[in-house]
Amino acid sequence: MRIQKIVAAGLFFAAIASGTASAGVISITDSPTGRALFGGNDIVDWGVLGGNFTVVSNPFNISSTGGIGLTVSQSSGSFQRRDLSTGWGGNFTDGSTLLWTGGDDAHPMSLVFNSLIRGIGFQINPNFSETTTHIEVFGAGNSLFGAFDLTTNDRSQSSADFIGFTSDLVDIARITISQGAHSDFAINQLSLITVGTQQVPEPSALALLGLGLLGLVVSRKSKAS
Repeated sequence: MRIQKIVAAGLFFAAIASGTASAGVISITDSPTGRALFGGNDIVDWGVLGGNFTVVSNPFNISSTGGIGLTVSQSSGSFQRRDLSTGWGGNFTDGSTLLWTGGDDAHPMSLVFNSLIRGIGFQINPNFSETTTHIEVFGAGNSLFGAFDLTTNDRSQSSADFIGFTSDLVDIARITISQGAHSDFAINQLSLITVGTQQVPEPSALALLGLGLLGLVVSRKSKAS
């Protein structure tokens, strides 16, 4: 029985490395007041990047207040820090500092975490018009867990809807956010659910671990015979 368990473990790690591991069930929170319902226990505050109108490099690294690191990037250009009212005329439901994509066609924006998390949520204002925002959620090994098209309000609306993604497992490693052409956007603070976080494993390391465990099984079988 012990050998059978080791075989199962080896196959499990190999499956993750090849991108075939199963994802948890992804649920969505989408409403103006959804941040309170989301139940995050950690935040990423863009204010640590500098004051209003600060140019932010692409890519850049930032950490949550709880110490979760992430890398933020987009396909071209640089980001800018903006403050509500004095740097951005949109309508967010809180007064948190904002990150602006910095111009047309700069997205998709990618958020890559150095630890697996259970959930991430935020609010977005497109610059000029209500638009469809395309969001993809990934796990370790670049496994696509789900792709979602959601309507996001422009900054003339009364408030920006909160968009949250929660998994029933601790398995979210990356998300991407994109919109239509000529639709730059601002995003406010990230709410994270980080209960039970773990380091994101390197695919190559997982593959070697899986092969090593399988090798151990073969060795034990040989000795047994």
